[in-house]
Amino acid sequence: DGCHVPEMQLTGNRMPQELAYARIECLPGQAITYLKKEAGRFVYNCSYIAGMGACTPGQTVQVDTSSGDLSSLANVEVVCPPGEILSSMVAEESSGGKWLRYRYSCCSNAAVPISIAPSGRRMENRLQTM
Repeated sequence: DGCHVPEMQLTGNRMPQELAYARIECLPGQAITYLKKEAGRFVYNCSYIAGMGACTPGQTVQVDTSSGDLSSLANVEVVCPPGEILSSMVAEESSGGKWLRYRYSCCSNAAVPISIAPSGRRMENRLQTM
């Protein structure tokens, strides 16, 4: 069963601080399968992913928030490399409130190839070991 966070309210001039506390994170073995920015909140779902591999951290550029204008955050992109999926996205604010950036984690989604190869010899429609 995935996790669902129906409400993360983001309002007023404390928006940078509220973003920093609005952690979008999944449990181990899960990835973000739904993410929507609504007026004043994020809504997301996590789902278990079979064969999910190792995760690597990433971070966006730091965006100047010292003026209180957060419109430049609209151009910040969190992008995983091809074959990887997003498992967390957490806003991080500087201690002086001068910048904001996102730290995120992308996990491999390319499962290890599996094949079944018979070993032995076929004898009367049965497989016997050699």
